[in-house]
Amino acid sequence: MAQERTLFTKLVLVTKGNINMGVLQQGTEANDSDRTFSAGELLVVSPKHVIAFSEMSADFMAECILVDEEITADVVYQLSDDKQKAAIDIFHMIRDIVRHQHIYKVEMIQSMVNVLKLLVSELPYENVSVTRDLRHKKEVYEIFLHLLYRHFKTERQIRSMPTS
Repeated sequence: MAQERTLFTKLVLVTKGNINMGVLQQGTEANDSDRTFSAGELLVVSPKHVIAFSEMSADFMAECILVDEEITADVVYQLSDDKQKAAIDIFHMIRDIVRHQHIYKVEMIQSMVNVLKLLVSELPYENVSVTRDLRHKKEVYEIFLHLLYRHFKTERQIRSMPTS
């Protein structure tokens, strides 16, 4: 059983296959011990925990991001197809920003992490009935993500983004 501890909040998005792992706290098994995580699930683990991997399928694939900020931790979310696609897009944009040279690389990464934090923070409310106000906010958020994706390589500040 491989164990792993980090000093950061870890976001693990399982994209294919499954893995058995437990979350340990200070050397003892936590309540969520030895659970199977499968495609479409997002695991958020705080730095105070150790992840213990026991088995994984041959086709297992996952995206992982380490963040030095507190995000709602120790939660597992089953993502809908559109949320999973949005999360994967954000993970890939962060990876692309890290791999390429940018004048405002740190600011770009911070912005994308903030978008990821917003995505995670709205997950508990996904099955709640949507009010008109919340629906409008969701539309604005989706427009923002679309514009961010189209212009993040050329525009360095949100206020300079075109509106179409």
